[in-house]
Amino acid sequence: MAELSPVEALVSQSGWAQQNTSDSDKIEVLFTVHSNVAYDGVQDESPPEDGNPLSFQPGDFLQVVQIKNDEWWVARLIGDGPLCGYIPTPSAFIKKLRAMSSYGKKNPYTMEAKSNVPDSSRDADYTDHSPYGKDFLSVKYGAEINRTNKPLERPFPNKHIYDIAPRIRPVLLVGPSRLGCPVTDKMQSALTSYLRIAFADSCKVAKVHKWSIMSKTRMGALRPADIGLEVKHKGDAVIDAEIVYEKEDVEFVKQCGREMKLPIFQVEAEDVNLCRASSLMPIVVHIKVSDTRVFRRVARDVGDNGLHSLPSQIRNCEILNAMKSHNFDLVLSESRLDYCCYELAAFIDVYLAETWFKPVLDPTKLAPQRSDENRSGARRSMFIHGVMGPLDI
Repeated sequence: MAELSPVEALVSQSGWAQQNTSDSDKIEVLFTVHSNVAYDGVQDESPPEDGNPLSFQPGDFLQVVQIKNDEWWVARLIGDGPLCGYIPTPSAFIKKLRAMSSYGKKNPYTMEAKSNVPDSSRDADYTDHSPYGKDFLSVKYGAEINRTNKPLERPFPNKHIYDIAPRIRPVLLVGPSRLGCPVTDKMQSALTSYLRIAFADSCKVAKVHKWSIMSKTRMGALRPADIGLEVKHKGDAVIDAEIVYEKEDVEFVKQCGREMKLPIFQVEAEDVNLCRASSLMPIVVHIKVSDTRVFRRVARDVGDNGLHSLPSQIRNCEILNAMKSHNFDLVLSESRLDYCCYELAAFIDVYLAETWFKPVLDPTKLAPQRSDENRSGARRSMFIHGVMGPLDI
């Protein structure tokens, strides 16, 4: 018998299969998964008999709300409004892949999508079901992945079909240089203070800690569980966050998920890749100062009394700026800090709204999702955008 993946083991031990209901008012999110595969439900030749399958791509996140049977789960695609649909279970997806290989080149699963076939249900229905434009929300995880036209594809054979994801993914703030630098501390302090006002009931900012490694002072909100632990990531499996980070910091993320609040961490550039490879699956925000002359001027204005000298700050800023763009979900590079605050708040506003949608099973009961119940942070942040002037650092 094949070994169960972590998400399959979670389902088999939960008893969720006995909790199926057709009442949308009783539907709750059971767990969230990150997809490592592409699936186009429109072109599936063996869809579920009593519902419509969703379509999704590698890097998408899905909230599973029902365990229908061994072949299908009911889920909602984050970024596609509240309407739910069917997704194949890991074992069912593998069966489809095996069926595809047994048919050979003429199997419809291997054919490119025809021009008269809709791309997916998300492209057709997004504008109707979501209060935002389809292209506004782009919260991905890991390397950039080209979207495929194939109805079924597994680009990462060594990865699980789905990985378990946090109920709500934490936001990591990094840059423009190292923590402890006056410029970094001032800019990140302004951003976190703004978020505390804009989303007073919807976010929590984690405490920044200090520790020493080889006589060097390190700072960050995510502390290593074992300073001597060296984690080598091969890119195939998600690293358990509880192995690499302090239990208290991981529990902070879980508690925020239970409270429906967004956890916000401040980290160093060298921590980004490991955290991205971990089960935290964060949203990484780069606060970028591209011009070193601007950085010098800001450093002079705020005072150079931090842990690092000005040349060291600039060097670290340049190292961070040289990182590839796919390491970040959002880059704040506006020349004015208040514009950066507005852009970050708008991004988080969309993410929270899409994450907190009440799942809807019946399309006939789909209602506009623009109320304070689903967009609690949106109206506050927009109000603040209108009354707050430029922020001085």
